[in-house]
Amino acid sequence: MLIRPSGTEPVVRVMAEAPDETLVLRTVDAVCAALATATTASPAPVSAAG
Repeated sequence: MLIRPSGTEPVVRVMAEAPDETLVLRTVDAVCAALATATTASPAPVSAAG
């Protein structure tokens, strides 16, 4: 799993790889939700890529 700010857009990139696509999607969605919840001042869009 890789979580990093975008260098070109006001977003956080969340990327993951694993043999189980369902697990990857659930995990990335959970991380994106946690990031969105944790952002209190001027939330930026969260981008998920699996």
